[in-house]
Amino acid sequence: MGTCNAGVDLHRNNFTYCVRTKDGEEAVGKYSIQKLRLFAGQFGKRVPVEVEATGNTWMFCEEI
Repeated sequence: MGTCNAGVDLHRNNFTYCVRTKDGEEAVGKYSIQKLRLFAGQFGKRVPVEVEATGNTWMFCEEI
């Protein structure tokens, strides 16, 4: 993906995401927690990701 921002709604076993590119295109989807690295691998190292603050937010942030 090109330059973008991502937002994540974090749940116990999965998360829903919305990604918006610089051009205004959007992608919405869902991943299982086990595929977190696959999700994170789509982005460069400097892509802002906003994550819902919940009990397992620390784990999510450490992984990405």
